[in-house]
Amino acid sequence: KKKKKNLPMRFLIACLTLLILSACSGEKPPKEDEVTLFSSDWDSTTALVTDQVTGILKAQESAQELLSALDTLPEGPATDIKTRLEKELQALGEASEASFAFVNRWQEGATRLNAIKESGNGTLSASDLKE
Repeated sequence: KKKKKNLPMRFLIACLTLLILSACSGEKPPKEDEVTLFSSDWDSTTALVTDQVTGILKAQESAQELLSALDTLPEGPATDIKTRLEKELQALGEASEASFAFVNRWQEGATRLNAIKESGNGTLSASDLKE
């Protein structure tokens, strides 16, 4: 059996990579409507990122509730299930930490994008896209 590890983080990185590549694909500075389009794409992807993080948190909560319920069962068969579930909880914790770190970086990008939109000049420069 192969386990899919770090799937949430891979998804988040892929989304960010696609977004950055789409922003950097042109040679000319984007026009105002391109900034608006990029901003709209950013907002849509933000919703996907939020959904992914919410899914991780819900899975963590469900696994923790199940682990608590298993504590009421007698030892024996429940022990193996609890051990596996504890390992899964650990993996979910790592995914959660990585997701929150990614969300923090994502928010920094959103702040830069909002500053560009508020500047009103309607263009993006290469320095706007760098951290």
